[in-house]
Amino acid sequence: MEIARLNRVQVHFLDASSFPDLDWDGLYVVDSQMGAGIAVRDDLSPEWRDWILAHELGHHFSNLNGMLFSPFRAHKVDKESRKRWGQWRKLDPDEEKANRWAVNALVEPGAWLSAENRYPCDLNKLLLELGLPLPAAIAWERQRRSSARTATEISVQLSPDEWKVLERSITGNGGHQAFFRRLHERRRGTSIVINFCDFSYARERVNRVSGGWLSRYQSLMRVIGPLIQEAGGVGKLFGLSDVEIDPLVEEN
Repeated sequence: MEIARLNRVQVHFLDASSFPDLDWDGLYVVDSQMGAGIAVRDDLSPEWRDWILAHELGHHFSNLNGMLFSPFRAHKVDKESRKRWGQWRKLDPDEEKANRWAVNALVEPGAWLSAENRYPCDLNKLLLELGLPLPAAIAWERQRRSSARTATEISVQLSPDEWKVLERSITGNGGHQAFFRRLHERRRGTSIVINFCDFSYARERVNRVSGGWLSRYQSLMRVIGPLIQEAGGVGKLFGLSDVEIDPLVEEN
């Protein structure tokens, strides 16, 4: 099949009853003879519809070379996919590629920076302004962290009350525990040393956790927020050159 034909894909917005036995938001199917097609549920919210369509297009365009050697390939966005998008562990490589393609298609760096300057510590408000769902922000921020590992480290002064929150005992070996243990190791008197990756991770977690962990992440946002305002933005505080992400970089 010639490359020009492979690049074409049909998109259909269908009622959920079109596939009554599936829990689905989006479907992507490609056949070596019939070509590629995407179906998206027609009852999704605008921001979720755009994300699902961009994600499925990401599967199409990021896997064109692979399709040359495969007679059939199918993909479905369902409840399990939505759950994985919000988890911290690394996704399947195909999902990572699709998400990277999607965020590069949907997120304009200048618009993100402008919204971030207004809501530096609140992803929900930032996303509301940009008309994006949370999975898009998570994908964007994870790739941004991958290209910002040499960003400036800053020293953050904490009040005694904030230290009481952050110094609560840590048990277990999950992602939250590892993160806050690292912060404890970076204590310098009444301050801690953090970088952009720490800030970005904490900002993301504020929207994904509850209970005791939430209060710890929120305490970080409270002390970092004034520093961002004083510096004139997240990028200026952490010495980031821009908010462009490299679609070929994967976060470890």
